[in-house]
Amino acid sequence: MVFRNSAARRAPGKSESSARSGFNFVISIAAPLARGGMGLRLAARRLRSLQLIALLLAAAAQHHCSPFEFVVDGVRHSLPVSRAQVAPAAALIAKNLEDTSGGGCPEGEPDCIADALARAMLAHLDACDAAGAPAAPPAPAPPSVSLGADARGRDVAMPLLGLGTWQMGDDVAYASLCAAFASGYAMVDTAAGYGNARGVGRAIRDCWRGARADLFVMTKIPGGLAPAEAWRAHREHLEELGLDYVDHLMVHYPAGGDWRNPENASRAARQTQWRALEAIWDAGGARSIGVSHYCRRHLDDVLSIARVRPSVDQVEYHVGSQNHGDLIAKCAEEGIHLMSFSPLCSWSGPDHSLVDGPLVAGVGARYGASGAQVALRYVVQQALAHPTYFGGVIPRSSDPAHIASNAAIFDFSLSDDDMALLAAATQPAGAPGDCAVA
Repeated sequence: MVFRNSAARRAPGKSESSARSGFNFVISIAAPLARGGMGLRLAARRLRSLQLIALLLAAAAQHHCSPFEFVVDGVRHSLPVSRAQVAPAAALIAKNLEDTSGGGCPEGEPDCIADALARAMLAHLDACDAAGAPAAPPAPAPPSVSLGADARGRDVAMPLLGLGTWQMGDDVAYASLCAAFASGYAMVDTAAGYGNARGVGRAIRDCWRGARADLFVMTKIPGGLAPAEAWRAHREHLEELGLDYVDHLMVHYPAGGDWRNPENASRAARQTQWRALEAIWDAGGARSIGVSHYCRRHLDDVLSIARVRPSVDQVEYHVGSQNHGDLIAKCAEEGIHLMSFSPLCSWSGPDHSLVDGPLVAGVGARYGASGAQVALRYVVQQALAHPTYFGGVIPRSSDPAHIASNAAIFDFSLSDDDMALLAAATQPAGAPGDCAVA
């Protein structure tokens, strides 16, 4: 692994300041880590340093100033850069590191590349500032639906696109969420059980550039909890996130434990925990409250005693979900937003893939869209048509290019015929809640 950086030569007609602001990177790395287009993607083992490189490049790709050039295995890449998006992440990497400029990076030490790249990016951005480069405009926010009013009477607007973070550790969640913010996301979905709250909170502090009121944080505490346990779980989760409140808090499951070993599964337990969520809502710890994995009869358990009604039921829903009619009808009747998790159903086989399978890819070809964009648009288009009982999507990705692509679903609409074609699909199947839970 070889790293070399040098100041760019002044091109004919270029000013001295713009020439000084360029850096040339010659990086030789293992082939599996090199990709075209944006340059570097995440390593198969998700090395933190390479995630941060990918984050920096993803943010840089959207903005301006003079080109920031680097070479990966003989392929030259040139990206524009803006301090507003890149500097916080670059500063985080470079903060306490030794100067690596002028040296080499030994084999097997990708952190060395990340460190040097971050330092050179900061120098590049300093030069951009000195040259008076204008600030980049923020990415447009996705559309939203109203979940009603919070305890203080303020409307709670939930974006139709957020980043899912299931199965992400702290470092992956951090880099992925920073890349999502750079791509215009304004919502993140996490859970106490995901174990990544500290990474999510760090990304909010380092990379979210807007006001806290403009960011939607959705999370969950385990099911089957007594009131004191629910309060404690929420307080501890807020502490890990570094937040005073969340925008939506859900009961993660209609029982304690999980689908393999449900515990404390009963109508009475669900009702008791729901009253604890209402108290959290009253106190301002959550601006809206809801449930996840609940089927119709679980919703009835809560609705029969609810003073504050659930505004969201987050379930597996995507192209191929043919058995959701009863739950959708219940949500429409009660004004509960059915929200999709796993909208791309990553475990489906190639014949029914919602990323690049024949159905979604064939539809996408008519719009110049990817199969994944079609699958995501299928859900959000229902939310746009039925904003009182449909929510949006929270696709999960740690690839900055995919994160950006997943956000590009609001500038085209599927025809009625194509919506019907997608609605008729029977695979991959999805479960309308965990109805086997007592």
